[in-house]
Amino acid sequence: MKLVIGGSTGLVGSELVRQALANSAITSIVGLSRRETPAPSEPAEAAKLKSVVCDNFEEYPDSVKKELEDVDAFIWCSTPDLCLAVNS
Repeated sequence: MKLVIGGSTGLVGSELVRQALANSAITSIVGLSRRETPAPSEPAEAAKLKSVVCDNFEEYPDSVKKELEDVDAFIWCSTPDLCLAVNS
């Protein structure tokens, strides 16, 4: 299962990344955030996580869109201000 966690560097998002890394049913995690998602120290867990930085959540560059292909689940854990900007 490929999982994307939007807001992966925040309080809730970083905990979701930690939990997803421990879940054997999740084979691939994309941490989508405005800054780099910290890689875990365990090599097997680090291989499971891909950090994708996106500066503008109103326009996704092609490189970000490519990482969001073939996703089974997406959990959005972003700040309210960002959600308001996206929904405007």
